Amino acid sequence: MNTHLMLVLWAVNLLIGGVAAWGALGHETVGYVAQQVHQFLAPKALSFVQSSLGSQYSESLGPAATWADDVRSEAAYSWSAGFHFVDAEDSPPSSCSVSESRDCGSGQCILTAIANYTTRVVKTSLNATQRQEALKFIGTTTYVAH
Repeated sequence: MNTHLMLVLWAVNLLIGGVAAWGALGHETVGYVAQQVHQFLAPKALSFVQSSLGSQYSESLGPAATWADDVRSEAAYSWSAGFHFVDAEDSPPSSCSVSESRDCGSGQCILTAIANYTTRVVKTSLNATQRQEALKFIGTTTYVAH
Protein backbone atom coordinates (compact mmCIF):
# COMPACT_ATOMS: atom_id res chain seq x y z
CA MET A 1 0.00 0.00 0.00
CA ASN A 2 1.18 3.52 -0.79
CA THR A 3 2.87 5.13 2.24
CA HIS A 4 1.07 8.43 1.66
CA LEU A 5 -2.32 6.68 1.55
CA MET A 6 -1.51 4.77 4.77
CA LEU A 7 -0.63 8.04 6.55
CA VAL A 8 -3.87 9.64 5.39
CA LEU A 9 -5.94 6.64 6.55
CA TRP A 10 -4.12 6.62 9.89
CA ALA A 11 -4.80 10.36 10.39
CA VAL A 12 -8.47 9.99 9.46
CA ASN A 13 -8.82 7.09 11.90
CA LEU A 14 -7.31 9.19 14.70
CA LEU A 15 -9.61 12.09 13.95
CA ILE A 16 -12.71 9.92 13.84
CA GLY A 17 -11.80 8.23 17.11
CA GLY A 18 -11.14 11.59 18.76
CA VAL A 19 -14.42 13.05 17.57
CA ALA A 20 -16.42 10.07 18.80
CA ALA A 21 -14.66 10.09 22.17
CA TRP A 22 -15.15 13.84 22.65
CA GLY A 23 -18.81 13.55 21.64
CA ALA A 24 -19.76 11.31 24.55
CA LEU A 25 -17.36 13.04 26.93
CA GLY A 26 -18.70 16.44 25.86
CA HIS A 27 -22.32 15.36 26.42
CA GLU A 28 -21.54 13.90 29.84
CA THR A 29 -19.49 16.90 30.92
CA VAL A 30 -22.23 19.37 30.04
CA GLY A 31 -24.78 17.14 31.80
CA TYR A 32 -22.70 17.04 34.97
CA VAL A 33 -22.03 20.78 34.88
CA ALA A 34 -25.70 21.62 34.28
CA GLN A 35 -26.70 19.55 37.26
CA GLN A 36 -23.92 20.55 39.65
CA VAL A 37 -23.97 24.28 39.06
CA HIS A 38 -27.26 25.24 40.66
CA GLN A 39 -27.77 28.34 38.56
CA PHE A 40 -28.52 26.07 35.58
CA LEU A 41 -31.17 23.94 37.31
CA ALA A 42 -33.66 25.32 39.79
CA PRO A 43 -34.16 23.19 42.92
CA LYS A 44 -37.47 21.75 41.66
CA ALA A 45 -35.92 20.96 38.27
CA LEU A 46 -32.97 19.25 39.98
CA SER A 47 -35.32 17.18 42.11
CA PHE A 48 -37.34 16.23 39.03
CA VAL A 49 -34.20 15.19 37.12
CA GLN A 50 -32.93 13.10 40.01
CA SER A 51 -36.22 11.32 40.59
CA SER A 52 -36.90 10.83 36.86
CA LEU A 53 -33.51 9.39 36.01
CA GLY A 54 -33.22 7.31 39.16
CA SER A 55 -30.40 4.98 40.05
CA GLN A 56 -30.05 3.67 36.50
CA TYR A 57 -28.33 6.98 35.65
CA SER A 58 -27.04 7.76 39.16
CA GLU A 59 -29.77 10.43 39.35
CA SER A 60 -27.62 12.53 37.03
CA LEU A 61 -27.82 14.18 33.63
CA GLY A 62 -24.17 13.24 33.00
CA PRO A 63 -24.59 9.50 32.36
CA ALA A 64 -27.99 10.04 30.69
CA ALA A 65 -26.66 12.66 28.27
CA THR A 66 -25.43 10.15 25.69
CA TRP A 67 -28.56 8.00 25.66
CA ALA A 68 -30.15 9.37 22.45
CA ASP A 69 -26.86 9.05 20.59
CA ASP A 70 -26.47 5.49 21.88
CA VAL A 71 -29.93 4.35 20.74
CA ARG A 72 -30.26 6.15 17.40
CA SER A 73 -28.54 3.28 15.58
CA GLU A 74 -31.10 0.81 16.95
CA ALA A 75 -33.98 -0.05 14.63
CA ALA A 76 -36.55 1.02 17.25
CA TYR A 77 -35.07 4.54 17.30
CA SER A 78 -34.03 4.99 13.66
CA TRP A 79 -36.81 7.60 13.32
CA SER A 80 -34.84 9.90 15.62
CA ALA A 81 -31.78 10.32 13.37
CA GLY A 82 -32.85 13.74 12.07
CA PHE A 83 -33.46 15.03 15.59
CA HIS A 84 -29.74 15.14 16.40
CA PHE A 85 -28.80 18.20 14.36
CA VAL A 86 -29.96 21.19 12.34
CA ASP A 87 -28.44 21.72 8.93
CA ALA A 88 -28.51 25.51 8.79
CA GLU A 89 -28.79 26.83 5.26
CA ASP A 90 -26.80 29.97 6.00
CA SER A 91 -23.58 31.30 4.49
CA PRO A 92 -20.83 31.42 7.10
CA PRO A 93 -18.75 33.43 7.75
CA SER A 94 -20.68 36.28 6.13
CA SER A 95 -24.05 35.11 7.45
CA CYS A 96 -24.37 32.75 10.38
CA SER A 97 -27.91 32.00 11.53
CA VAL A 98 -30.46 29.31 12.25
CA SER A 99 -34.11 29.68 11.34
CA GLU A 100 -36.61 26.96 12.20
CA SER A 101 -38.85 27.77 9.23
CA ARG A 102 -35.89 27.78 6.82
CA ASP A 103 -33.69 25.04 8.28
CA CYS A 104 -36.27 22.65 9.70
CA GLY A 105 -39.07 22.79 7.14
CA SER A 106 -39.67 19.04 7.37
CA GLY A 107 -40.04 19.26 11.14
CA GLN A 108 -37.28 16.68 11.51
CA CYS A 109 -34.45 18.53 13.24
CA ILE A 110 -33.06 19.27 16.66
CA LEU A 111 -35.15 22.44 17.01
CA THR A 112 -38.46 20.58 16.80
CA ALA A 113 -37.09 17.75 18.96
CA ILE A 114 -36.23 20.16 21.78
CA ALA A 115 -39.69 21.76 21.60
CA ASN A 116 -41.45 18.37 21.48
CA TYR A 117 -39.53 16.74 24.31
CA THR A 118 -39.66 19.83 26.52
CA THR A 119 -43.45 19.59 26.28
CA ARG A 120 -43.46 15.82 26.88
CA VAL A 121 -41.18 15.87 29.93
CA VAL A 122 -43.71 17.90 31.95
CA LYS A 123 -46.84 16.20 30.59
CA THR A 124 -48.26 14.38 33.60
CA SER A 125 -50.57 12.28 31.41
CA LEU A 126 -47.48 10.38 30.18
CA ASN A 127 -46.09 7.54 32.23
CA ALA A 128 -42.73 7.76 34.03
CA THR A 129 -40.88 5.84 31.29
CA GLN A 130 -42.13 8.19 28.56
CA ARG A 131 -41.20 11.26 30.60
CA GLN A 132 -37.77 9.83 31.38
CA GLU A 133 -37.20 9.18 27.67
CA ALA A 134 -38.19 12.77 26.90
CA LEU A 135 -35.72 14.02 29.51
CA LYS A 136 -32.94 11.88 28.01
CA PHE A 137 -33.70 13.23 24.53
CA ILE A 138 -33.57 16.80 25.85
CA GLY A 139 -30.29 16.06 27.61
CA THR A 140 -28.64 14.82 24.45
CA THR A 141 -30.12 17.28 21.98
CA THR A 142 -29.52 20.45 23.92
CA TYR A 143 -25.84 19.66 24.27
CA VAL A 144 -25.34 19.34 20.52
CA ALA A 145 -27.38 22.33 19.43
CA HIS A 146 -24.56 24.36 17.93
